[in-house]
Amino acid sequence: MANELVISDNDLQVVKQCQSLMQTAYDDRVLVNQIVNQIALPEADNVTVNISDVLQIARLASSMHLDVMLGGIWGYKDKNNKLVCGVTKKGWQQALHSQPDYAGISFENIGELSVLDKKLTTKKGTEIVHVSYYPAVKCIISKQRPDGTIAKFEGTAYFDEEFDITKPTWKTRAKRMLEGRALTIAASNAYGWGAYDVEEAEAVLEGAAVKAQKQEVSSVAKDELIADMKRAVSRQELVRIFKNAPDDLQKDPDIIQLGKELTNNFINKE
Repeated sequence: MANELVISDNDLQVVKQCQSLMQTAYDDRVLVNQIVNQIALPEADNVTVNISDVLQIARLASSMHLDVMLGGIWGYKDKNNKLVCGVTKKGWQQALHSQPDYAGISFENIGELSVLDKKLTTKKGTEIVHVSYYPAVKCIISKQRPDGTIAKFEGTAYFDEEFDITKPTWKTRAKRMLEGRALTIAASNAYGWGAYDVEEAEAVLEGAAVKAQKQEVSSVAKDELIADMKRAVSRQELVRIFKNAPDDLQKDPDIIQLGKELTNNFINKE
């Protein structure tokens, strides 16, 4: 977590505007530093919280009429300084109840209640996890139109798409977790909020980190292949090196072009 952020008067004006929409009246600098401390940082020296991060969260909170000081919204940054916002279930509920046209919420379990026996390997050994779940949960949010009639917006979360055996909450509270996912989908359909729940936000950054790691590994492999190709002392050795390379590198335009150039060099020497 970060500690304190110095903010200009111009940026404070944006915070004041957000507070007006949130219908809160905290000291602006206190609110800013509260947001700063609700942004989780990775273990990387070059990653810090900046004013853009604060304003991004403040704007999202104001669009949802969400009081940041109540801890319903969090930020997560990865080692590349990317910020993802996550809203807790309490935050989603608070946001809904603060909307003037909100007229209620209900949930519908789809399918029969089942039990999944899942084998899980941990550091302590192998355990069998018993998970009670419904195949899907539908959330219905009601909004009152200006003429007094009710509009309904739905969001459905499917167990086979959402279940994550590696997360303790899914092992012990699968039905509640699926309900929470359905809520966020329905709320976004009803009000257009572009926010994740907290667990989804963490997963987005984990996915980005894995992708970045794969790209980094691929870049290293490409550099090594280029070096090996340039060290080849014959056309036959060059062909062997190329054919032993991974398929994705064999299709890389830079590798193909280098292969043609080196092959032509060997032909000219023959």
